[in-house]
Amino acid sequence: MTPGVENNVDELTRLMIPQDLVGKRVLDIGCSDGFYSFTAEERGATSVLAIDDESSTLTSSNGFRAAASLRNSTARYEARDVENLERERDGAFDLVLFINVLYHLPNPQRALERIASVTDPGGLLVLKTYFQTDFRCWFRGRCIQFDFDRRPKWWYFPSQELGGDPTNWWGPSRSGLSGLLAATGWTDIRTVASKGDRIYLHATRA
Repeated sequence: MTPGVENNVDELTRLMIPQDLVGKRVLDIGCSDGFYSFTAEERGATSVLAIDDESSTLTSSNGFRAAASLRNSTARYEARDVENLERERDGAFDLVLFINVLYHLPNPQRALERIASVTDPGGLLVLKTYFQTDFRCWFRGRCIQFDFDRRPKWWYFPSQELGGDPTNWWGPSRSGLSGLLAATGWTDIRTVASKGDRIYLHATRA
C-alpha cells in the first residue's frame, strides 16, 4: 500500500464484503487502483473484472496494472463505462462492488439497470455512495443529519455545488436510493454502515 486520502482497511469493515468468495465471479466498478479487486482475489474469487472510465485519474489505468503485476494478479482491468456492460460479452457476476461511483453518473437509474443485467439472481451488490439529507451540519467533527419525512428524494447538482466537483451530479436520500434500487431489479436492500455523508448498502439481485 501507498499513502492515500482514504483508509481502505477501515473501509473494508464498513463495506462488509464477504470473507469467502471462493468460486465467485466479481465485478469492481470504478476500481481505481484496484484495492477491492485484489481483496476479492485474496478471498478466493475465481475471476475479477475491474473497470474504470478513468475520468478521475491523471494517468492511464490508475496504477491498477502496475499493482497487478507486482502481485501476480489475474484480475482483468478494462477502461470502460458502466453503461457498456453486456451480459453477452461479460457474463454474469455473483458479487458487484460499486463504491463511490453512483453520484458521479449522469443517469444512475440506467447504470443500476445495466448492473442488474450482468448480476446473477441472488447475487450481491455492495454499494457505497454520497447521500443527502434534509438537514445536515458538522459540529466538532461529528455529522448531525436527519430527514423531515421518508419521501424518496434526489438532489441534482448541475454545476460544482457538491464539493466543487463538476462530476458530482446526484445526492439521493436513503429512501430515494432504496426506491431506485428496488425499481431497477434489487431486493433485500439494507444499510450496513454510514459515515458522515456516505452510506453503505447491500442489495440482492431479484
